[in-house]
Amino acid sequence: GSGDGTVWMFHIPLNRCLQVFVGHEQAVTAGCFSPDGKWALSASSDGTLRIWAPKTGMNKHVFRTGEAGLTCIASNGGNDGMLLLAGAEDGQAHVCHI
Repeated sequence: GSGDGTVWMFHIPLNRCLQVFVGHEQAVTAGCFSPDGKWALSASSDGTLRIWAPKTGMNKHVFRTGEAGLTCIASNGGNDGMLLLAGAEDGQAHVCHI
């Protein structure tokens, strides 16, 4: 993530940026992939959790969790592995199903 609201997906061995995701309105604070690898996920100080298509960079869905910024995300929850937990600056935790 970055302070300008973008997320960069890097291929470390090649030292190459594969995709830049644009859409957050404030700093990006956390990111990960869905357990099945189909989606890139990001959390932001703008209080949103976003789902991205890694190949195209398209934003597939936005979860608006409230006014407080998000600070962290954890994936692979639930029976199907598709529950996310996002922690917010106000101490709340938000559960989202992708």
